[in-house]
Amino acid sequence: MKVLETTGNVKPLWSHQYCRSATGSPDWADGKIYLGEVTSKFHILQPTDKGCKTLHSQFFPSPDEATDVEISGNPAVANGRVYSSTSFETYCIGKKEHKATAQVPALAAEPRADPNAKPAHLQVVPAEVALYPGESATFKARAFDAHGRFLREVEAKWSLPAPPPPPKSDAKPPPLQGQIDAAGKLTVKQAPPPGQFGLVQAAAEGLTARARVRVVPPLPYRADFSKIPVGRTPGGWVNTQGKFVIVEKDSKHVLKKLANNASPLFARANAYMEMPNLTDYTIQADLQSAKKGDDVSDMGVVANRYILLLNNKQQLRIISWESTPQARVDKTIAFKWEPDHWYRMKLTVKVNGNKAVIRGKVWPRDQEEPKEWTIEFEDATPNREGSPALYGYVNGITEEPGAEIFYDNVSVAPNEK
Repeated sequence: MKVLETTGNVKPLWSHQYCRSATGSPDWADGKIYLGEVTSKFHILQPTDKGCKTLHSQFFPSPDEATDVEISGNPAVANGRVYSSTSFETYCIGKKEHKATAQVPALAAEPRADPNAKPAHLQVVPAEVALYPGESATFKARAFDAHGRFLREVEAKWSLPAPPPPPKSDAKPPPLQGQIDAAGKLTVKQAPPPGQFGLVQAAAEGLTARARVRVVPPLPYRADFSKIPVGRTPGGWVNTQGKFVIVEKDSKHVLKKLANNASPLFARANAYMEMPNLTDYTIQADLQSAKKGDDVSDMGVVANRYILLLNNKQQLRIISWESTPQARVDKTIAFKWEPDHWYRMKLTVKVNGNKAVIRGKVWPRDQEEPKEWTIEFEDATPNREGSPALYGYVNGITEEPGAEIFYDNVSVAPNEK
């Protein structure tokens, strides 16, 4: 089907400010490939037997000349046009008066699978679970043929293998601490450590398959990282591998935000430690930013999807949903702080009916906690839940690492009733 008529310059036919797009992949239409880079560029390519020829590349400047334009979603092809969104606008490529006439052909009928066929692929379901210590989950093994068609559930031999080590690390994580019986029922231990991550493996008919298990630490929770080996990440946490790592600093194990990748997908990250439906709690942690040239990094703590952060503009902020040039929530005050000094940050969120009260404190770690809150905000359209997390956005990344961030003495506790 010929979907696209034009191959010239990219021209916007209509736009919508702040259109949000989902992570996706390139699209193929009219024999051409359409794909967007996360960093402001969109490409139209002509594939050949030996590679791809670039037909057009378009750079999208930021409307405010300050915010990066991101293209995170895949293009969409419909009715003779190609649609693609940036973090600011949606673009349409095609002839404005074009009327699509081609019909989408019917899908070929797929033959039924032979239930007695030899399995070519094994699947474990559920593929991923999150449990608290002491909880259980039951897994099943499913066999598929070489065409991806389901055959049958099969009996399997179950085991708990050790996960592979993190990239570029020899710190091999231990296997999941728990038991799995012959029927695939897993029960994780209540004993320490409070948080874990691990694998469940099924072996059947010459095939193996794995599922991932996250054991989430219950509240109240404290983490000083002293028992976590260097090169690892905290067990039960999410979005940490490749972005955070345990290091030794001042003869103590602390968590470090890596500063070796300038992509916003790595330079900015939240290290989540609990379930996403948690609410009515307080998080506290010690944080320190290094200095790289004239740069220090933004650092903070997260509760109910509100971020309390110190930034490199000598500001203390409460923000939420900072996916556009202006965050949905933005309470900012001037706050002088120094790099290479430890600060203690405390954030609490209390949801009362149709509003939430967000309060934060920041003070030098070697001083007494102030009685008054440093910053407060009342949200009339509150975030009612969200996992506590540590926030970091590294600045100063060039060919050398940027200004690293360090975290220690993390605690999360339910709010007092």
